[in-house]
Amino acid sequence: MTARGDNSIRRRARRSILIGLASVLMAGACAGAAAAETFHVGGDLSLGGVEGREPDIAVNDSGDQAFAWRLDGCCWEVQARLRTDGVLGPVRTLSAINDVSTYPGVAILPNGDALVVWNRYDYGYGHRVEAQTLSTTNVLGPLHTLSDIGGTVDPQVAVDASGNAVIAWRRWNGEYHSIEARTLSATGTLGADVLQISDAGDDAGGPQAAFDPNGVAVLGWTSSDGAAARAQTRTLSPAGTLGDVVDLSTGPNDASDLQLAVEPDGDALYAWQQLGSAGYTRVKLRTRSAAGVVSPAVETISGAGVDAEEPQLGADADGDAVLAWLREDGAGEVQVKARTRTAAGTLGSTLTLSKTGQPASHARIAVSANGTAAITWNRSDGANEQIKTRKLYPSGVLGSVGTLSDAGLDADEPAVAIDDHGGVTHAWRRLEPIGNRIQFDAACCAPLSPSDEVVLPRR
Repeated sequence: MTARGDNSIRRRARRSILIGLASVLMAGACAGAAAAETFHVGGDLSLGGVEGREPDIAVNDSGDQAFAWRLDGCCWEVQARLRTDGVLGPVRTLSAINDVSTYPGVAILPNGDALVVWNRYDYGYGHRVEAQTLSTTNVLGPLHTLSDIGGTVDPQVAVDASGNAVIAWRRWNGEYHSIEARTLSATGTLGADVLQISDAGDDAGGPQAAFDPNGVAVLGWTSSDGAAARAQTRTLSPAGTLGDVVDLSTGPNDASDLQLAVEPDGDALYAWQQLGSAGYTRVKLRTRSAAGVVSPAVETISGAGVDAEEPQLGADADGDAVLAWLREDGAGEVQVKARTRTAAGTLGSTLTLSKTGQPASHARIAVSANGTAAITWNRSDGANEQIKTRKLYPSGVLGSVGTLSDAGLDADEPAVAIDDHGGVTHAWRRLEPIGNRIQFDAACCAPLSPSDEVVLPRR
């Protein structure tokens, strides 16, 4: 299993290693998975002098990374870059020049190629969702137009073990927003039809997509029939058959910000935020088995008396899950919280990841097959916005808080991904007076224990 970040890679080293030797010893440290020391690598992904935004990351079992982002400025274009065997490939522009392309998303195919999706506004025709591959030899594949023309936004992509993909998005059809999807086979063949995922007449948003081990796509979203917004899900079989729409949330209050994760046995977990009867937003969770049976009760994950928002969710190879969210204490203090949930449904204690007195935002999570979770977020130190990160190990031990972005400059839009060995990759936007940059930080080898972890400067 690999995890995106929608969703950071950090390097580790023994504290006795001199920082100045990091670059010299990198090759030896990464030579094998059992290497004793690992080191930070990273730097700029986007080219200088351009406005980078909306980074996304995907990683595979080998620790290779695919990055995608969009340029902001005179021409909004989607760009991508691969990092294979520790080597960054060239920046490639995928979308059409002089059109407005936004909402990039990226996945890695089994052969190591990247599949990038985005929303494109063609001034002559309107919005549409497009997709293109970038090979490990940095060759661009054919450009695919996935959607009909309309107000499309927020495309999400997932890839199964055979390389087949499903892409879901939200589209304005002139009357309401609906969730649509289309398949793209491992051989590059588009599904014959654009599929209507949400119920006709409902106003829907927030699409999510994942695959189970049998190639069944699991789709999620929130949808309102005019009374209340509900968290919903349905499946799409490899043969193209859609399952029934299933309501996940209950009660009269609106659900939003749905997230989903699929376990190796095919069971799915869904987390969302929902206003409670006491007037506070709570993080909720529900499961659905591979056979399609929804758990009888909705679980409440966050505590009472305070707002909890922007839930994030990931699961490991054993079906254990980690959830993260933002908690507002009512006095303007926002912290990153996290909680574990075993495959049997046992909840761990609520953990505080960020420091008090330093407001946090934009929490993101990725969970590896071995249960290591990487959580990253934005945090203000009073002068600048910084990118912070922290690990939660399968033992329940929290690693130390690490700072990824450079001091003295604002940074935002964090993204995180983790491979099956616990190697983490982060990306973010660094704000500069001229030409905001997309930057990354990556790890090459298996994780050490929390006591051996240290954040090293990259430049």
